[in-house]
Amino acid sequence: MARNDPITVSVEFITHTAGAVLVKDGDEEAWIPKSKIENDEDDWDSLKLGDILDLDIPEWLAEDKGLW
Repeated sequence: MARNDPITVSVEFITHTAGAVLVKDGDEEAWIPKSKIENDEDDWDSLKLGDILDLDIPEWLAEDKGLW
């Protein structure tokens, strides 16, 4: 698997901005750029604090953010 290949991470939704989503995996919180999420949500505003998301992001990003 190449480091740019997507992997799926299951994370807890916290909040989002126009360009990124703040998620939590255990004790780790991380901002993920929406441009790096392959299965980007259509309606981020419908999500609630604590919702579980399965995000497809590049392996290198997951490692960099402590999510993998």
